[in-house]
Amino acid sequence: MIQRVQTLYLIFSILICILTFYLFPLELEKKIFFGFDHLLIFEKYFFVLISIISFVSMLFFRKRKLQIYLNRVSILLICLFGISFVLFNKYNFDMNHYKILSSALINLILIIFANKSISKDKKLIDSINRLR
Repeated sequence: MIQRVQTLYLIFSILICILTFYLFPLELEKKIFFGFDHLLIFEKYFFVLISIISFVSMLFFRKRKLQIYLNRVSILLICLFGISFVLFNKYNFDMNHYKILSSALINLILIIFANKSISKDKKLIDSINRLR
């Protein structure tokens, strides 16, 4: 499990998520969206959610289809986070916001690389099964 490349990508993604959550915390502020005041808890605990999904994906190393599906969900969540983060904080960007967005981008790239290596592994297993 640990010797596989996709596991290393997912471990690095988990480490980056946890470090970003602790080093650059987001304060819960009231946001106005279409006239409603609400707190964006999704933005605050996003990195914890992505690290949990990556960890669960890492545990299902024998179920490659489920692993690819969980990674695609992570990719979708990262894209949604990036879009919502830019839209809700477009007037008060500071250096921490750029660091958070760059961390999300690095996580996106790591999860895409993990997905590519999982699909390569799946193709290799399928070709071995074809020869039997």
